[in-house]
Amino acid sequence: MINVHRLKTYFANQLHFQKVANRAKGFTLTELLVTIVIGGVIVSSITALLTDVVRANQQEKVRTATQQDMERALEFIESDLKNATYIYTGDELRNKRGDLKSVASHLDVNQDYHIVLAFWKPETIPYSPAGAKIPLQCDDGSGGLNSKLNSTDTTLEECTDLQVERRTYTLVAYLQDTNPTDTWSGRSIIRRYELRKYDTNTSETYTSNSQKYLKLTLNDGYVDPVKKADDFWNWPYDSEDVDLQSSKPTINGNTSDVLVDFVDDPSNDTGNLPTCLDESGGTDTNGNGTIDVYSRTPAANQSKSFFACVRESSLDGDVSEGNQDVILYLRGNPDGRSGYNIKTSDSYTPLPTLSSQVLVRGVVDKYFDN
Repeated sequence: MINVHRLKTYFANQLHFQKVANRAKGFTLTELLVTIVIGGVIVSSITALLTDVVRANQQEKVRTATQQDMERALEFIESDLKNATYIYTGDELRNKRGDLKSVASHLDVNQDYHIVLAFWKPETIPYSPAGAKIPLQCDDGSGGLNSKLNSTDTTLEECTDLQVERRTYTLVAYLQDTNPTDTWSGRSIIRRYELRKYDTNTSETYTSNSQKYLKLTLNDGYVDPVKKADDFWNWPYDSEDVDLQSSKPTINGNTSDVLVDFVDDPSNDTGNLPTCLDESGGTDTNGNGTIDVYSRTPAANQSKSFFACVRESSLDGDVSEGNQDVILYLRGNPDGRSGYNIKTSDSYTPLPTLSSQVLVRGVVDKYFDN
């Protein structure tokens, strides 16, 4: 006979084992939702952390790249300055020189540009390997200038001097463009302008025996600082203080080249900026019994991100004592570069201001006291 009690016990046990088995097969909906929420929080936290790390790494790379650009720009300017014959101080650039107007007043400069440096340097002819050569024949055979030169600005004597010297003086200027066009993304840019003596366009040359020669046509606004003007300091005046310029050379985006982008805003004062000794000229500002002779260029209210301190020449008659030296300061700003955008709410740490001191090696009209 079947034992009913055992049968009931058997079915009860089977039902219990089935429930346990069903429970082991998966989670309840509540358990699943809780798991998803917790997992989402963990993943979101990790993703946000990784995003911040990637962003910080990218921004550091951009800051480093910007700083390297500023270093290369300084190196280029240093190389240019080392070959200078004469460099204008800030006072000479922006203020009257005695009864003479400032150098800047003889340049037609875009209103958004600040002249930071201006100096004269010698350049050999031709200006580039592909440029036209110096004329082989200056004399037309009758004591006059070769008609092929087609120049009303150059004399026979200057042409023959050029054949011997094979160089001219070029006015170089570095400027900070405070309102660059959409082509450039930085707060400001540095431009380089040069005023060479001769125009080297193909229209200003002549060809003889398949060789191209200079016509010796002066560029607009050029006055030779040695053969025409009364030296570099007096340029463009002669010894009688007569202005020899027929027109001012124009400095704008079409006549100047961009050296570097992403220079900091010229009005951005990061604090503790270096100052030039004796910016006003002629006073013992340090109280050490000596006169400090550095002049800032440009003025402090024009740029705090790209400027220079230029040693003023100590004149003894018509010659300068020793060499000038220049201390350059430049600060970049990566804002606007790909992967870097400074917002008003951001806590931005300005890049360090780079500096470099350059000794000008020109020896024209200088003496050296042993």
